[in-house]
Order: sequence, then structure tokens, then C-alpha cells
Amino acid sequence: MLATIIKKTYAYNQQQDIEMINEHSRQKIENLMSLDENDLYSLLPAYCSEYDNTAFREEGQIKAGKKIFDSTLLKVKEKVCIEWNACEKVKNNDFADTITLIASIADIIMGIVGTIPPFVIATLMVKIGITKICNAK
Repeated sequence: MLATIIKKTYAYNQQQDIEMINEHSRQKIENLMSLDENDLYSLLPAYCSEYDNTAFREEGQIKAGKKIFDSTLLKVKEKVCIEWNACEKVKNNDFADTITLIASIADIIMGIVGTIPPFVIATLMVKIGITKICNAK
């Protein structure tokens, strides 16, 4: 009986999460999902003051983006992988769709990533693979 109540409450809360993603955010995430990993990496330098007034060649911009992502990942892994238990949530298919997963991760890391858009970091995490990121040493 208690398990049924918990399951129904969880399903209701998940539905609320889906409804809370507004159309603007959903469209942003869909646009980011249409990019490949390198394109996503190349977006990151524009949000770091370290790279202000820097002109990049394409490969340099991607390399700088990977550096930013890796340093950001150090900060967000504990929150997403350990505290939020992302691998378990992904394994159990706790999300209606990828957009909801990305929005949920973005919400969790928003206060950690500073000036970097959390949707970009969350999208990269999902594209690379939550399990792969969380299990990496």
C-alpha cells in the first residue's frame, strides 16, 4: 500500500516537472540537442571572461570549450552523480524524455556553473552519457 502511494506521488511529481518546463526552455534544449558535442564545446568560451577578446580557429575554440567543460564537470559531478544519484535515475528511466532530464540537470547545476549556461553543460553531459561521466574516475 505504502509503495503504491509513493509511486503515485512520484509519478505526479514527475508530471509536474514536465509541465514546469516552459516552451521557451524546451525549444532551447531542442536546439542544443540538435548540435553535436564539438558544436556544444565551441559555445562555452564565449561565456568565460578568460577568453574575452580571443579570436579562435575552430579547433582552438573546441579545445578551449573542452577545457571549460572539464573544469566545470569537476564542480558538478558531486552534485549530479552523488547527491542527485543521476545514474540510478537514468537506469530506472525516471524521466519522460531527454529534454526533461536535461532541464532537471540544468536546474541542479545552475548555481554551480557561474556564467556558463546550465542547459549547455547539461546537454553535453547527456550527450556524452550520464553513466559514463559519473563512473569516470
